[in-house]
Amino acid sequence: MNRLTLALPALEASIGASVSEQQLVISLYALGLAITLTPAGRVADAWSRRGMLIIGIGVFALCSIVAGLAPNPETLVIARLFQGFASGLILPQTTGVFQDLFEGPSLAKAYGGWGATVGTVSLLGPPITGALLGVFGDEWGWRIALLANVPVVLAALLAVTLTVSANRARPRLTSLDPIGLLLLTLLVSAILLPITIDPDPAFHLVVTVCSLLVAVSAAVGLISWERRFEGRGGTPLISPTVLGNRRFRNGALIGTLFFFFLPGAQIGVGLYLQRILGLSALQVALLLIGGALASTITAWFGSKHSYRLGRTVIIVGLCTLVVGVIATALVCVGASADERWTLWLIPAQMILGAGAGLITAPNQSVSMMTIPREFGSLASSLFQLGQRVGTSIGSAIVIALVYLGADTAFPERYFAVLLPIGFSILGLLLVLWIAVWDLRTTRGRS
Repeated sequence: MNRLTLALPALEASIGASVSEQQLVISLYALGLAITLTPAGRVADAWSRRGMLIIGIGVFALCSIVAGLAPNPETLVIARLFQGFASGLILPQTTGVFQDLFEGPSLAKAYGGWGATVGTVSLLGPPITGALLGVFGDEWGWRIALLANVPVVLAALLAVTLTVSANRARPRLTSLDPIGLLLLTLLVSAILLPITIDPDPAFHLVVTVCSLLVAVSAAVGLISWERRFEGRGGTPLISPTVLGNRRFRNGALIGTLFFFFLPGAQIGVGLYLQRILGLSALQVALLLIGGALASTITAWFGSKHSYRLGRTVIIVGLCTLVVGVIATALVCVGASADERWTLWLIPAQMILGAGAGLITAPNQSVSMMTIPREFGSLASSLFQLGQRVGTSIGSAIVIALVYLGADTAFPERYFAVLLPIGFSILGLLLVLWIAVWDLRTTRGRS
């Protein structure tokens, strides 16, 4: 998803995408991913994770071709929405398969490899797009970036077909809870809709209020239905087996808030460097690449030791992350007066990335450790749903804070980065407090 953020100006030059259409290229992918995650996890637990992976990978490959050859913004936007749907089919199954194949320390190591892979993708995506735009220009650079997905996902499809069994022997869910799935989908859509679309300013308040009313109604209806469904002997979507698991519930809260507050130190800094300091997309990617590299290394290390150290790994990561965010803020203030300071972003982002790597994969590893296999994909989808919703809302807030800080009412241009970074620091300190509280109460009960 982050690959195309550097290509948005090229979309305007190539196919005439307006600012709102550029926003939809990113936000509709995120929306499609978020609303598909939990239904896909539930169906896979009841049917087949392997089958869901094959369908999702095939649809993603097809959508990549359509998006890469899109003749106009409308086609690209629709293709990206369906790419999001396909990603939602795939993502819960990757970690769900871990639950089938591994347990204990082996499961923690599997999450470490997964986290390192995610970090590597984050590392390579933006600079590759920047390089493709530099070599092939605005017309073909972004298209090749999308079409490059095709051979990768086809290789993944072959690997799944050859290596992933139909299902390891495990209990099957006998009820899908379609009404619960519908209500949850409606709830997520209503939450994300106001930050996904960009309506006429005259209607923005109406859209927001209506979405809020729908979200509250869906939430009340979901809670009421789930109680009735469980009373009839069904297995509810919001399963007590999953949400009643204290380790999972607290880990999901930490993950959601972490992804809610982190964009201030990532998107906020990226926008500041591009829009305020005038750096190119490739320059920004190269300055921030060290963070992704450090995250790749620490994700593997943190997950490897998370089985033994538990939430302590996440606490160390949060402390390191806060130090990296503060260092990034100081560098950005210095760069507003002398742009040579931007080079110091490389070590600052490496500290930030090292902290983030000790949080993302290890937190999911610790949280999923005691989830029964038959709920693996569902639990993974709920866990990641919180992260996606947190990222979407947090990113929207950060973008607003950047432009608020860039307003001429503020005396210095570095306010455009201090506001989102300040938002991140305060929020991450809250997450750190929750993690410490969780660790202390867990030890107190043991």
